[in-house]
Amino acid sequence: MKSLSWKKYLSPFGKEYYESLLKGRITEDIISSMFDESGYVVYPFERFFTGLKEGLNQRGVKNETAKRIASTPDLLIVDKENFSPYLLEVKFRSFESYNISSLLEEFEWYTTYWPDSFLVYVTQNYSIFYCQRVSEIEKFSLDNFQRLDKVFPKIKLETLMKYTKYIDGSASFYGKGGSASHKPENFIFFIYKFLEEELSIRVLHSKRVHYAFLTG
Repeated sequence: MKSLSWKKYLSPFGKEYYESLLKGRITEDIISSMFDESGYVVYPFERFFTGLKEGLNQRGVKNETAKRIASTPDLLIVDKENFSPYLLEVKFRSFESYNISSLLEEFEWYTTYWPDSFLVYVTQNYSIFYCQRVSEIEKFSLDNFQRLDKVFPKIKLETLMKYTKYIDGSASFYGKGGSASHKPENFIFFIYKFLEEELSIRVLHSKRVHYAFLTG
């Protein structure tokens, strides 16, 4: 495996870093609320190490333990019934993102230090919320992921659909618009509806998302 980029995780803590941190935490908080509502205790796992990460960065500590800390997953969730714990890394992309190769470099950190964690991938495309265990991801495409409720069945379809509006709001905050699906069969029906009812593009997108949920 090629050398992993240390700077990816321990970069100077400037304006760009904190803006990126804020955007990431919006999505984390949405996912946290969803799991909390669905019967899990949610801990902000990565945030426990924020000060330590800054200290390691300032002192240039780069041993294997420091690297593991640097790539800590975002959330620790615990099933209230059986007390099973799971680690989640949450990623959001608002642009056309069926091929998720933009995460390739970070993914090497996950497979090296946190293979038992789950990657929760949130995007405006298709069914919005996707998930897969890191050790089971074979290629960087949504084809290799499952809808979130298929991996964590305590999350109901109705809950996923309710939270789509918050993801749409996050995309607006990022300055990105909605994306078109790579799969025409997912939205052709709504093209007809659009022509018939003169629906706005935003409403059309919302209806296509709901259709993807109900047929997924």
